[in-house]
Amino acid sequence: MSFDSKTFVVVTCDGKPDCKPWIDGASPHFDGLLDALAWLRDNGWLVADTRLLCPVCTRVAECEATSHTWSDWLPTETNGVRYRWRWCERCNEATETDPPLEVLIQRGQAALDAEQILSEADRTLGGNR
Repeated sequence: MSFDSKTFVVVTCDGKPDCKPWIDGASPHFDGLLDALAWLRDNGWLVADTRLLCPVCTRVAECEATSHTWSDWLPTETNGVRYRWRWCERCNEATETDPPLEVLIQRGQAALDAEQILSEADRTLGGNR
C-alpha cells in the first residue's frame, strides 16, 4: 500500500461572517495560489491586497462604498405593526426599514405581549370579556 501526499489551495471569502460562497458548501481545490487567483478573478471575486470577496460580498462592499440603489418603499404589516421597507436593487443584500429595525422589534414584542395578555384574560374570564 502506498500513500501520496498533496498540498492544495482552498479559498474562503473575507466578507460577512456567515458567507457561504460555494453552492454545495465545498470549496474547489486549486493546485497553487496562482491557479486560485486566476480562477477567482475570472469568476467575479474581488482580489485585493488583503481581502478576497466572493461576488455577493463584492457587490455589498461596492454598495457600501458608493451607496445603495434603493427600491421604492413597500408598506407592510406584521403582527399589527405597520412599517415600510426597501432593499438594495444592486447588491440585493441590504435592507432598510422605517421605523428602524430596533424600533420594530420593540413594537412587535409589545404587540405579542398585548396578545398574550388578552388571551390570558379570555381564559380567566371564560371568553366573556
